[in-house]
Amino acid sequence: MICNNIGYQFGIGITNISASVVNHGFNLTIGVVMLIVGFFVWTLVYLYLDQVIPHEYRATRKWYFPFQKSYWDEILGRDVTRKSRRSSSGDGDAEEVNPDEVSGIEKAWDQQQLELLREGQTVDVHDLKVRFKTPSGSINAVNGLDLEMFRDELFVLLGHNGAGKSTTINVLSGVVKPTSGDVRIFNHRVPDDMPLIRRSMGVCLQHNVLWGDLTVQEHLDLFARIRGLKTDGSKKLADEVGLGMKYNAKAKTLSGGMQRKLSVGV
Repeated sequence: MICNNIGYQFGIGITNISASVVNHGFNLTIGVVMLIVGFFVWTLVYLYLDQVIPHEYRATRKWYFPFQKSYWDEILGRDVTRKSRRSSSGDGDAEEVNPDEVSGIEKAWDQQQLELLREGQTVDVHDLKVRFKTPSGSINAVNGLDLEMFRDELFVLLGHNGAGKSTTINVLSGVVKPTSGDVRIFNHRVPDDMPLIRRSMGVCLQHNVLWGDLTVQEHLDLFARIRGLKTDGSKKLADEVGLGMKYNAKAKTLSGGMQRKLSVGV
């Protein structure tokens, strides 16, 4: 139609934008509307498939995630904490944890740890299993792991090569989807609540993920913006990790230990 109008030297303007093509009833207005509608429809399709199609470096959502209340709580910015697997009653009130009813390593917990458990201030891994399919068959990378990490404590995960340490960390950080088991970080379920979890989670990788030509300040500001945080606290954070004197120094000029400190900061 455009070529036809140009050929007759009519051009396209307000007066003929709705003019129909002979015997077809199609006009430029319909074409533009179809392009706009198609753009939004295919964008939504892409965003949906990007969340549900398995990805090597990210856990996926369930196919029906748009119909889950937790998803819309996330979109609307509601910080909704799930009930603890062990410490919530049916009416929503937390139950007291009776030391006489726990077993195994739980008997060694002190009252403060039991209180943190009751409040859901823990990283709770229960019967975690992760299997990978290979050409030679299925491999159990993690087979029935149970552990509890409490708020404000340092927890060290030790094991031989191939024990599943990296896989476990990848599950906790939302990179790998667990085959089965229950994993919760401060009562937020992995992987369903990863966007909420990532608001308060930091992962320091084995190898530095730094840009040599960016300064300490630029690194901290960049990662703060990526996570939707304010950048006015970057100087305080640099002081906390021992890089206050190197605040304006480029990463490539830092020693190996200082680069690790910067990795902790980001």
